[in-house]
Formats: sequence, C-alpha cells, structure tokens
Amino acid sequence: MARKLLNVLLVAYLFFLQTALGADIIYDLPTPIQSIDARLSLLSDPDTKTVDFSTYELVYDEAGKVFIAALIRAAERGVHIRGIIDNKITDADPMLVNYLREKGIELNFHNPIKFSGYDFLHPIKAFQRYNRRLHDKMFIVNSRIFLLGDKNYANKYYPQLKNIDPSAGYVKGREIVMIGYGVNDYVRYFKGMWNNYEGLKTEEDIAKLNEPVPEPMRLKFEKQLRASFIWLAKRMTRLGNWRKNQFSYEAAHLVSGMPGSGASTLDAIFQKISYAKPGSRVLVENGYLVLFPELKSAIRSAIKNNVEVVINLNLKSELLVIQKALDVDLEEIIEIGAKVYLNRYRPTHAKVILLENAIGEKEVIVTSANFDPRSYNINTESGFSIKSPSLHEFYWSEFNDRKGGKAFYQKASMCQSFYSNSLFPGKASLSSRALVKMIRSQL
Repeated sequence: MARKLLNVLLVAYLFFLQTALGADIIYDLPTPIQSIDARLSLLSDPDTKTVDFSTYELVYDEAGKVFIAALIRAAERGVHIRGIIDNKITDADPMLVNYLREKGIELNFHNPIKFSGYDFLHPIKAFQRYNRRLHDKMFIVNSRIFLLGDKNYANKYYPQLKNIDPSAGYVKGREIVMIGYGVNDYVRYFKGMWNNYEGLKTEEDIAKLNEPVPEPMRLKFEKQLRASFIWLAKRMTRLGNWRKNQFSYEAAHLVSGMPGSGASTLDAIFQKISYAKPGSRVLVENGYLVLFPELKSAIRSAIKNNVEVVINLNLKSELLVIQKALDVDLEEIIEIGAKVYLNRYRPTHAKVILLENAIGEKEVIVTSANFDPRSYNINTESGFSIKSPSLHEFYWSEFNDRKGGKAFYQKASMCQSFYSNSLFPGKASLSSRALVKMIRSQL
C-alpha cells in the first residue's frame, strides 16, 4: 500500500514539474475511461483556475449529466468555466442553461434551432441554414493544458459509465492531452470563437439568460443530477492513471479555416496529404468519409507522388446516409489507388491523419473534421498538426497490430468480390446512388 502511494505521489510530482517547466508533452488516452478520468482529474485539480471547452454534443443523458456534475463541482470551487455547445443541451430544458449560469458555468450556443413559419414555407433554405453545425471538440485548462480528440458528451462515447443505455452503439476514438507551447494556438482560437458568439447576443437573449430559476425547476435539476453526483464521488476515489502513454513533441500548430472563407480546415490537411514525402505512407483514420473533388484530388496527388495512402473506415455506419455513401463510393476510392481497411467489429470515431511532410517530418494531425463535404464546406472545424516522431510511430504500430479485425481492399477486383459475401451490405442500388447524388454536398 505504501509503495502504491509512493508511486502515485511520484507520478503527480513529475507531472507538476513537467507542467511548471512548460515541457512539450503529449499523453495518449487509449480508452474511454482514461478520457473520462483525464477530464475529471483536471476539473478536480486544486490548481485548475479556468476551463474552456467546446463540443458538438452535450446530451442530457447519463454521460452528459456526469460531465455537467463535474463542471458544477469545479465551479463551486471557484473555477471559471466557459463552454461553446452546438445547442444539444437545450433539448433537456432551456432553463437548465440559467441553472448552470447561476452555478458559475457560462455557455454559448452555435446556430440555435428555432423554427418559424418562414422555415416551414421554405424547408430547403431552413435545412441549409440549420445544417451549419459547430463540430469543434476541445477542453482547455488554465490556458496551458489541452485535451483534444473526437469525443462528445453522450452515452455512446463512454461505455464504462454505469447504468447507461446498452444500445448506445459505442465507438472507439483517439484523444490526447497536450502540455506546452503548442497549446497557445488553441487558446487564441477559442477566445476568438467565444468573443464572436458573445457579440451575437441580443438584449432579449441577455434578458432571458438573467431570468432567475424558479425553485421547482431548481429542485427538478438537482433530482435529475443526483445519481451523477453519486457516481462522480465514487469515481473520484479510484481515478486511473491516464498519464501512462507519454510522448514528446517538437512543434504543433493549429489547422483551421472558416467555411465560406475560401480556405477550410480540410484544405490545409489535404495540402499536407498531397505533398507528403515521396515513398512515405499516409494513414487516414475516420469514421465518416464521403468523396468530393478536393478529397479525390488530394488522394490522387499523393499516389502520383509515390505515397501509399491507407484509409481506415467503418464497415457499417450508424448513420444510414453515410452507409449509403460508402456503398456508392467504395469502389471509386479503391480505383483511385487507396488501400482501404474497414473495421468489422468496433467502429472508429477517430479523426486522425499520420504522414511525413515534404521535408520528412513525422506529423500527427488530430482534427474534429470528418472527410466529407459538410466538414469541408459547412461545419466549423479545427485540428492540430503535431510534429512528434514517437507518437506517429506509436499510432502506426497500433493500427498495424489491429489489422486482423478489419476487412482489407486494395484493388477494384477485390471490391467486386466482396459484394457477394457477408463483409459488406451490398452494392449500391440505383436509388441509393440517386439519393447520395442529390444530397452529397450536405453530407
């Protein structure tokens, strides 16, 4: 027992030294429970003074409530918390936002969905307007510790939480914690987003946010969150060591662009793929891929440059339209020259690219963007390009070690053959092709 305590204290001391000295360090978070524990650990750390986060989904289910409970506990200690959300939490109750504001948690929302009579008269325009979503995912502590990855706050991302929906459709992802100079870029990025959303608030919005929460509503929220506070208290007594996988990095920079500006986050990523070092390999791990001209061009340019392009996708998608798009696009992806692996069992939600740039530097790009038209042209997305040979090699090793659980297709003839077996749901029908063609730009 004494030795275990000594080891814990030693790890904490080394972490303190690394943080205090500003060392450029990355921790890989390979499992959902480590992603949970990293957030809980950072939120409960007495040295934590500020937390800024953004997310696409904050669902008011068990996982979302645990995150909210952890935010409340931190805010009660005086931690200044700001969050930018893609409107999901208001599915529970708009007054919940006021309740959290009274607790000390400030929230801004991206493109809130508020239907009007005009929307029903012009459904296509309404769909296009509300289809512009915030897809960024970041968690910044004290402007110097940064958690980045693919996870939103909903049951399907955290299977280790107790009493959650067994049919949530759990997904595997990739997340990291970064400490060091590279975090500054994301701090500036979040600040710009926050100021922008603050500037959009009207007097009516501000008045609604300042409405006091009625006592019955307060009691309702406290009752809804009670089980989450109990789970949180138990978990805090047995947090795991999420700092097991440590890597150094040489440099890191933000990869971002605003839709409609003429340059998107994916533009910068595609540029890196197109001009990857000749003779090297590129790995794209992504849960969603829909072909569009800029993506095709990047893959073709890389292959023409004698770069091996490996794409790791999911055999089956939980989104029907994405599944239809894969049915339609898979043959063409392979005909272009990419090597495609499809996850047979546990799907991936990762958004990671591994490559060697033109001068041979090994980069790991962690992004919020899927490889689809909406991430390119519609959503707000960002990413981080990290120069870290050790992390680059580690992720390649992990991919290679898990090839056995994936179906592999390298040639169009192989693609034709699997249509007749159980590995793939079937060749795209004419109706699927027509559907994907009609809505491809919005996928």
